[in-house]
Amino acid sequence: KALVPTMPDTFVCPPVVHTICSDIFHSTKYQKPIRTVLLTGTSGTGKTTNARAIAEELGVPIEVFTCNPDTEEFSTVGQMLPNTDKESTADIEKLCKKLNIPTFEDVENDFEGAFKMLFGKEPTKYNAQSECYNEIAKRCCEDNTSARSDFKFVKSPIIRALENGWVVEIQEPTIIKRETVLEGLNALLEYGDTATMTLPTGEVIKRHPDAVVIFTTNLGYAGCKNLQQAVLSRVDVRYD
Repeated sequence: KALVPTMPDTFVCPPVVHTICSDIFHSTKYQKPIRTVLLTGTSGTGKTTNARAIAEELGVPIEVFTCNPDTEEFSTVGQMLPNTDKESTADIEKLCKKLNIPTFEDVENDFEGAFKMLFGKEPTKYNAQSECYNEIAKRCCEDNTSARSDFKFVKSPIIRALENGWVVEIQEPTIIKRETVLEGLNALLEYGDTATMTLPTGEVIKRHPDAVVIFTTNLGYAGCKNLQQAVLSRVDVRYD
């Protein structure tokens, strides 16, 4: 209950929020339950605020996943982090030095420098530390298969929301350079018994029937593309 968002007293709930929640609860005018929504509009029109309001009205927590131009399919599912359950992470640091790549501590202390060292370019406002973590883990595991035990897989906000029956807001999917990235989620964007996915750990995730996906995006801005058609076909309703 503590994870359910609470809108401030000054918030005036727009009619579209009630309409969407009504569609989610009472989907008799549609062929299947409404569980995937697309909100479009210019910056500052309240897309994210409305997503939080929908979660509050449904009485469930909300997770947020923010896309960036370099978002990879793996990051939509989860990320690799140091296995702090082990007695020491010194082996990881040694391997990083051998490969001449930043350590996890370097990323925390100097994100921009670590990002540039890994990818050869400056990070943008859309890039995050998790991208560095995943790249470090990837290179360590490619160089030394025994290093796999030094890392653990952490589920993404998307996966956590879908398996628990929560709301997840996927922000700015239209700025991803590779249009096919979100296709990896297509199975979980379905509704019914076929909405399953096998994670890199081998665990099979099934979409909770009450889980709601809300895509929020600007259109017509520099760098924005059209939402990939295979993903768009799984959107139940769209509100501009």
